[in-house]
Amino acid sequence: MFARQKFATTLAIGALAVSTAVNYLIVYMPTYVVKTLNLAPSVGFIASFAAQTAVALLAPIAGMVSDRIGRTTHMIVFALLLLVSIFPAFLLLTGKPTPAIILIGVLWLGVLKSLYYGPLAALMSELFPAATRATGLGLSYNIGVTLFGGMGPAIMTWLGGFAAIGELAPGYYLTAVCILSLCALFTIRRLRLA
Repeated sequence: MFARQKFATTLAIGALAVSTAVNYLIVYMPTYVVKTLNLAPSVGFIASFAAQTAVALLAPIAGMVSDRIGRTTHMIVFALLLLVSIFPAFLLLTGKPTPAIILIGVLWLGVLKSLYYGPLAALMSELFPAATRATGLGLSYNIGVTLFGGMGPAIMTWLGGFAAIGELAPGYYLTAVCILSLCALFTIRRLRLA
């Protein structure tokens, strides 16, 4: 893997980045709602539950659709929708932090995440030859989740300490990660790797 398939591993990590970052943002939402928006924890928990329910229901449908139209085409569309939705969602969350607004904003990000996530495992596995597919998929998935998901809340908290960024820290982080995933997807598409 490290000798011959570094490029495929890097692309798989890149494709995974935005999905895992949004997932961990959804998990981080109760903390964000309490510490940053000064609302009750239940608001964040309800929003997170709604978003994860959307993921469970919509991801299989997204996978089936991507089988017909192509994985990279499908994922690029939803990554672009995520990219243009992130800042408006966080401007709305921080500008009018009501329970309804938080639920709608987080649910919308969860819906887009689920539609992106549906074909992700298939795309990642197609990047590796059959002989190393399990290792390649497992390695890239675990590195990607650790870097962009597990570290996400810590990075968002750290970014939030800068006065110029403040409450919009998750928006900045997700935007950067979304651009990274789009670069990986366009490279995969251009090189016809999956």
